[in-house]
Amino acid sequence: MPMNNRQAAVIDPLLTKIVLGYTNSEFIGHEFFPDIEIKSRRATIITFGMNNFHKIDARRAPGADVKRIGVGFDSGTVSLVQDALEGMYPIETADEAMKIPRIDLGEMAATEVMDILLLNREIEKADKIQNLANYSASNKATLSGTDKWGDAASDPVGDILEAREAIRRKIGRYPNKMGISPDVLVALRKHPKIAEQFKYTSSKSITLDMLAGLFEVEKVVVGKAIYKDEDAAETDEPKDIWDNSAWLAYVPSKILSRRTPSFGYHYKLKGHPNVEVPYYWKPNKSWIYPVTFESQVVFASPDAGFLFNGVTK
Repeated sequence: MPMNNRQAAVIDPLLTKIVLGYTNSEFIGHEFFPDIEIKSRRATIITFGMNNFHKIDARRAPGADVKRIGVGFDSGTVSLVQDALEGMYPIETADEAMKIPRIDLGEMAATEVMDILLLNREIEKADKIQNLANYSASNKATLSGTDKWGDAASDPVGDILEAREAIRRKIGRYPNKMGISPDVLVALRKHPKIAEQFKYTSSKSITLDMLAGLFEVEKVVVGKAIYKDEDAAETDEPKDIWDNSAWLAYVPSKILSRRTPSFGYHYKLKGHPNVEVPYYWKPNKSWIYPVTFESQVVFASPDAGFLFNGVTK
């Protein structure tokens, strides 16, 4: 018997193109785990080690053989995980939508589902970044007492400059990105020592670009996204995905050598996420839009990062 669309998992090219290009501007995880597309669900991946920084004597005497070194990438493996979710529209909803101009239920279904899948990935990236266990002792700090950045006696700039040095001593590069939770942004903007830095140069409120310049990184981003647990009641308050934390990381724009470390990657299967051809589900008289996303979040070099925990509370 020939397979139907559900059995063959036929991909809808138009809706897939929409979800491939879909992003949520409130998410920041991609800044620290950039996407890398791979062709297999289990694949060899880029890893980095301190052996890449060995000094090698390249001096050659006349007539002597030229010393050789292996070039390329050290390798590890990654196994992708699959998230799959279906958007559903009852035919009654579809009938009503037809009366409203410029309403595309297929596009709405695909992007709403994709937003949830991206939210899941953002939470996963946040959990990895904000987990102290993922960092060596030299690359993390839990602030307490007057060291918390909400305290006027604290020294955020000094703390961050020391963290920059901790990363450089591990990977030979300074971090180029910094992430902060919303409560940390408030604390930094209110901090008297930081306000003092800008009182003669700008009458504007302290911007992220100004903080980036002060902390000597290319970019500062704020994790603004919120979420509710799957079983949360409608009246429950949402939670911050990023909370009470600040972190620095080195994330290169392009990998040219195994001597180029990177904080992390988000490996995803080629062509993912994708949307299968919608199908009609007769038992509940609804149109179904299946979305699948196969990927994995990986720390490539945790030493390329530094985490501040307990920053404000």
